[in-house]
Amino acid sequence: MLKKLLDKRLITLVDQMVFSGTNFLMTIMLTQLCSPEEFGKYSLIFMLMLFGLKPFRNFTVEAMMANPLSYPPREYLSSTLVLSFVFSILFGLLLSIFLLFFGEHYDIQGATWSIYFYCISRYLIELGRGYFFTYTAPLKSLIIDGVSSLFILILLLQHHIGSLNYIQVLHIISVSYGVGFLIALLMAKPRLKPNLKAIYTNISFGRWLCFTGIFIWCNGNFLLLFASGVLGNFVAGAVRAINNLFGPISILFQTIENYIPVRAANILAKKGHQSMIDYLKNQAKWTSFIIFPIFVIVSFSSGVIISALFGDSYLPYKSIIPFILIAQVLGFYVRYLRIALRTLKHTVPIFTGYALTAILSIISASPIIGYFGFLGFGVGIVLTQVMMIGYLFWNVRKHIDKLDKETSNADIRKSIPE
Repeated sequence: MLKKLLDKRLITLVDQMVFSGTNFLMTIMLTQLCSPEEFGKYSLIFMLMLFGLKPFRNFTVEAMMANPLSYPPREYLSSTLVLSFVFSILFGLLLSIFLLFFGEHYDIQGATWSIYFYCISRYLIELGRGYFFTYTAPLKSLIIDGVSSLFILILLLQHHIGSLNYIQVLHIISVSYGVGFLIALLMAKPRLKPNLKAIYTNISFGRWLCFTGIFIWCNGNFLLLFASGVLGNFVAGAVRAINNLFGPISILFQTIENYIPVRAANILAKKGHQSMIDYLKNQAKWTSFIIFPIFVIVSFSSGVIISALFGDSYLPYKSIIPFILIAQVLGFYVRYLRIALRTLKHTVPIFTGYALTAILSIISASPIIGYFGFLGFGVGIVLTQVMMIGYLFWNVRKHIDKLDKETSNADIRKSIPE
């Protein structure tokens, strides 16, 4: 029994539930402890943090996961920490420039250091968790997430409804993540001498992927940032609160990302590309039966759920839910198309797809928000997802036709006697 409980796959799932569950619960608590305007400011800063999160993971966690046996673990960690320090400086410069020009516009001026330490603490705990996932020690990752989650919840419970401002929220989360990262360092014991070759390996791995991460951020986040600047910070808070309704689905999506690509790659190697595509179609179909009822329940019960979880002040914004719902459904199928392209090692369309939709988001932000107002965010994210799913589907179909033709030609050559 104990052996089953300590199964690494089960611990990984539990850790994901703890991490995602804490974020879900924290968002609910913050909508109660903060005014809509203060929660909106925090949500805006959360978006700024996300801008750097994916590039940070590209240069650190994802690079380690792609090269786990290339260097000794402790030496690799110390090298990645050096790169994290450089990344933190560069991100700090970008953040300072943004706040210098737009801090007053978004009413978050004078909080540069609080925002900076919040972002960096989030990146560093991601590195700590990712290190132990890379070297198959998920129990230690669970300890990190468990401690930081307890700190967050305990510190939030010291405040009463409506008493928190966004700077206090940033301090609570920064301290909690900081404690979690210190525990990660104590358990990992990184070597003091970094390896320059390992640093170069990480830079080579992440230098192009980081641009994809920035393009992904622009798909939706830029629209929301623009809408918050025009309509007020409460827009960012309302969208984050409503998005939180679909938070539990992220656990399922993460499971898809962790399991389906490996299985698809094995099928491709053993049975060919057509069997792999059939497998992905079948998985998408059966997973749809799980997520669609959840989406429908959330959609039809949105008013009751929003009032119960976030309070009546967020009810006027429930009109955005159908758009977020459609975007989530389309994004679900985009995920499977990305898996198909990655498995076929035809990843250029993923990069160009996100680049095109990012450009579309930036160009269309002003006219869409100006014409539709708050609902413009919903219209924008649906349009970008429609464009993305159409572009990726066309590329998958085109690549499969090419492989079919190559297979057919190979069969013909084999059938011709020498």
